[in-house]
Amino acid sequence: MKLLIIEDDINLASTLARRLTKQGFTCDVAHNQSDALLRARQLVPDSILLDMKLGDDNGLMLIKPLRNLSLIHISEPTR
Repeated sequence: MKLLIIEDDINLASTLARRLTKQGFTCDVAHNQSDALLRARQLVPDSILLDMKLGDDNGLMLIKPLRNLSLIHISEPTR
Protein backbone atom coordinates (compact mmCIF):
# COMPACT_ATOMS: atom_id res chain seq x y z
CA MET A 1 0.00 0.00 0.00
CA LYS A 2 1.34 3.43 -0.99
CA LEU A 3 1.09 6.19 1.60
CA LEU A 4 1.78 9.89 1.27
CA ILE A 5 2.68 11.55 4.56
CA ILE A 6 2.02 15.31 4.52
CA GLU A 7 3.74 16.67 7.62
CA ASP A 8 5.81 19.83 8.09
CA ASP A 9 7.74 18.46 11.10
CA ILE A 10 10.66 16.75 9.36
CA ASN A 11 11.54 14.53 12.33
CA LEU A 12 7.96 13.36 12.83
CA ALA A 13 7.50 12.71 9.10
CA SER A 14 10.73 10.70 9.01
CA THR A 15 9.73 8.66 12.07
CA LEU A 16 6.27 7.92 10.65
CA ALA A 17 7.72 6.91 7.27
CA ARG A 18 10.38 4.68 8.85
CA ARG A 19 7.89 2.89 11.13
CA LEU A 20 5.26 2.45 8.44
CA THR A 21 7.87 1.16 5.99
CA LYS A 22 8.84 -1.49 8.56
CA GLN A 23 5.16 -2.52 8.58
CA GLY A 24 5.24 -3.07 4.79
CA PHE A 25 3.93 0.27 3.50
CA THR A 26 5.58 2.25 0.72
CA CYS A 27 5.89 5.83 1.97
CA ASP A 28 6.60 9.19 0.42
CA VAL A 29 6.74 12.48 2.34
CA ALA A 30 5.73 16.07 1.55
CA HIS A 31 6.38 18.98 3.90
CA ASN A 32 4.12 21.69 2.41
CA GLN A 33 1.00 22.16 0.28
CA SER A 34 2.64 22.60 -3.12
CA ASP A 35 4.93 19.60 -2.64
CA ALA A 36 1.97 17.55 -1.38
CA LEU A 37 -0.13 18.25 -4.47
CA LEU A 38 2.78 17.45 -6.79
CA ARG A 39 3.63 14.19 -5.00
CA ALA A 40 -0.03 13.14 -4.82
CA ARG A 41 -0.32 13.50 -8.61
CA GLN A 42 2.95 11.63 -9.21
CA LEU A 43 2.54 8.85 -6.64
CA VAL A 44 -1.26 8.37 -6.69
CA PRO A 45 -1.19 7.00 -3.12
CA ASP A 46 -3.71 4.57 -1.70
CA SER A 47 -4.03 6.77 1.37
CA ILE A 48 -2.72 10.07 2.74
CA LEU A 49 -1.75 10.98 6.30
CA LEU A 50 -2.46 14.71 6.42
CA ASP A 51 -1.24 17.07 9.13
CA MET A 52 -4.01 19.62 9.61
CA LYS A 53 -1.50 22.22 10.85
CA LEU A 54 1.18 22.60 8.18
CA GLY A 55 3.25 25.40 9.66
CA ASP A 56 2.25 28.48 7.66
CA ASP A 57 -0.04 26.39 5.42
CA ASN A 58 -3.46 25.07 6.33
CA GLY A 59 -4.03 21.34 5.86
CA LEU A 60 -7.73 22.02 5.30
CA MET A 61 -6.83 23.67 1.98
CA LEU A 62 -5.63 20.28 0.69
CA ILE A 63 -8.84 18.40 1.38
CA LYS A 64 -10.71 19.62 -1.71
CA PRO A 65 -7.94 18.94 -4.29
CA LEU A 66 -7.26 15.52 -2.70
CA ARG A 67 -10.92 14.58 -2.12
CA ASN A 68 -10.77 11.56 -4.45
CA LEU A 69 -8.10 9.94 -2.27
CA SER A 70 -8.39 8.32 1.14
CA LEU A 71 -7.38 10.90 3.77
CA ILE A 72 -6.42 10.29 7.38
CA HIS A 73 -6.18 13.57 9.30
CA ILE A 74 -3.50 13.93 11.95
CA SER A 75 -2.75 16.79 14.30
CA GLU A 76 -1.08 17.26 17.62
CA PRO A 77 -3.36 17.22 20.64
CA THR A 78 -4.46 20.55 22.07
CA ARG A 79 -3.34 21.37 25.56
